[in-house]
Order: sequence, then C-alpha cells, then structure tokens
Amino acid sequence: MAVGAAVQGLRELLGPTGHRRHRGVAHRLADRLHRIAELLGEPVGRRVGYLTRLDSKQSAATRILVVTEAIFVSRILGDQELTGVSAVLVVELDQGADIEETYGHDVATDALRVVAEAILDVTNRRDAVGWFGGSMFALVVPDTDGRSLAMRIQTGVARRPVVLHTADGPLTIALSTTIGVAEAPKHGRTATAALGAAEAALDRARGKGRGGQYFADESS
Repeated sequence: MAVGAAVQGLRELLGPTGHRRHRGVAHRLADRLHRIAELLGEPVGRRVGYLTRLDSKQSAATRILVVTEAIFVSRILGDQELTGVSAVLVVELDQGADIEETYGHDVATDALRVVAEAILDVTNRRDAVGWFGGSMFALVVPDTDGRSLAMRIQTGVARRPVVLHTADGPLTIALSTTIGVAEAPKHGRTATAALGAAEAALDRARGKGRGGQYFADESS
C-alpha cells in the first residue's frame, strides 16, 4: 500500500480532513508507520497496521494497531467488563521527543521501532496493543502479570540502543520506557476505567523519573 493511501485513512483517524495541520500530521504518521514496517522487514498491515473509523490496514497477523485512544476503547476493547483481562499497561518511550528534536524524524522512528519490537517479543494474538501515534503504546493482556510484563518490555528496549553512524564514528543512543500498570478488574471494570487507571499510574511513574514503572494502587 502506498503512503498516499495510508494518509487517507490516517486523516480520518486524526480528525477533519480539510484541516491543514491534520493533513500534515497524517502524512508524518503514515510515513512513520511505513518506515517502522520497513525496518521490521514487512508491509504495513502484517504485524503493524492501523484502524480508523472508515478504513483499516490489518490482517490476522496484526499485533499493533495505530489508533486513537477512543477507537482503541470502543472498537477494539468495547467499553464493557474486561472478561479474562488481567492487566492494562501504558508504555511511553522516554526519549521520543528529545530524539526527534535532536536527531530528526527518521531516528525517532527507529527508536519507536525498538519499542514496537520489544512489545512484539512479549505479546501474542490474544493481546490488544494500540499505538497512539506518538511515543505511547497501550496493552491489554489476559492471564499475565502486569508488573512482570512491564519489566520484560523495559529490558527488551534497554537491550536495543539506536546506533547512528556519524563522521566521528558510531553514536549509541540508549533508550528507556516508563510504564503505568493497572490490574483488571481491580482498578477498573471497563476498558475506559482500566486504561484511565494505567494512564494515571504512568503520570505518577513520570514523577519518579525515567525508566520506572508504577502500579495503579501503589503508594507514593
């Protein structure tokens, strides 16, 4: 699928198609989506795809979807009791904005590919994984200890630094993630409530510094 075709779907994901800012964001996001798929050695719609209100590019093998948070809740999870779900995680690449500002869009995309690979390594088709288009991913998983899964993701990211080849030699950029974890149904009986609890946990984890994880009912 050409980048232009993906842009049409991603414009719908982002908002009104006539708005210049949304058109620009859609192009950048579509380019990033294709670049990540390319770095993974596969087409868009295999393990990484997207879902909008009117369009999608995914397959039976798709494990990570570019979605808005609203679509993730309503069309993937359903705002209902999370039967069989044990944990909800919100994962954020700590260096995302800094890398984009310092080294540019392509290097930031490569860093996001590292996070995607780490998530793919520890999830399966039973898990729901949404990428909200920036540096944040959300996971909804059954029969899994959330804290253990968070640690495995963080370890996987830390083991995959981004290496730039400069005129002065290789430059290694270390990566880390901060993760908020919520248990279902303990911290929320609906997708909205559980995801909100995980996001609140992420906010508290940020306050403790990069590379940490925070459980929804953990005391300060």
